Amino acid sequence: TYFITNQVVVAGGITLAAIGGAGVTTIDGGSGVRCMFVNHPGAIVDGFTLTRGATFAFPDEGGGVLVSNGLVRRCVITGNTSFDTGGGASCYSNGILEDCLIVSNETHYAGGVYLAGGLMRNCTVVDNVATSSGGGGVVLDLNGQVWNCILYFNAGGPLGTNYWINSGQINTPALRPIRAARRMPSISSSHVSRA
Repeated sequence: TYFITNQVVVAGGITLAAIGGAGVTTIDGGSGVRCMFVNHPGAIVDGFTLTRGATFAFPDEGGGVLVSNGLVRRCVITGNTSFDTGGGASCYSNGILEDCLIVSNETHYAGGVYLAGGLMRNCTVVDNVATSSGGGGVVLDLNGQVWNCILYFNAGGPLGTNYWINSGQINTPALRPIRAARRMPSISSSHVSRA
């Protein structure tokens, strides 16, 4: 586990890969800083657990990770908070979340993921909370895209529990619109890697 006092910034066309994967390598923001900021079209972040990341002032977003450009894959994004949007992650038009587990994050809008033109594919988004507005699991804006993802047991306000679409598209097989109870699934490598 890496306990950080400043966010990890990936601003070059590099691959930052965890040895052993998300079950072994954790970046812990200590509830004081965002875990990671990814901002390069050639950047790849692969196989980390990003936890206890936080942002505290408007327009800060993406408590676990903010992806302006690049690819974040095979990560577990859990236990993060954000002042503005995207408790777990915020992803912009040149950003991609792939094969990630986004679980138990919280903010007032887009508890799990805020997609402002970004793409999320082959991810599981579960047990996230939007405390006031909605989109407990994911909010799509600026033509955000969700492909082949599982969204369930998320909680939100009047704008939706699992998702809210301002602008974008969801093409995904498994949606459960009603959250039965707050519960934490076990985290294992089977949630992170997909065949």
